[in-house]
Amino acid sequence: MTQDRFKALLSKSFDILLTHDAPVGTPLKGNPGAARYLSPDEMTGNGCLPIRELIDVCQPRYAFSGHWHESHQTQFGRTSHFVLDKTTPSGSDRRCYEVLEL
Repeated sequence: MTQDRFKALLSKSFDILLTHDAPVGTPLKGNPGAARYLSPDEMTGNGCLPIRELIDVCQPRYAFSGHWHESHQTQFGRTSHFVLDKTTPSGSDRRCYEVLEL
């Protein structure tokens, strides 16, 4: 995405943000050998800083991301953020989709 497009998005209002990567501050394990959970206020670690900036500035109702093959829900202000697992997760504690009433 170009800087101009990103700056234009920062001035928009939208209800749903769908991205590949998660925003910085998402509690991701990432590399199993280096599991580290973050608080939503922490601006370090795994994830993408520009996505977090979009969420913090625009405050969509929902944000969804994938990439990490994990399942998490995090609240960033008014935004409910969901990291969605792969479509066929292994293990009994894995979820592969979310059903939301909008």
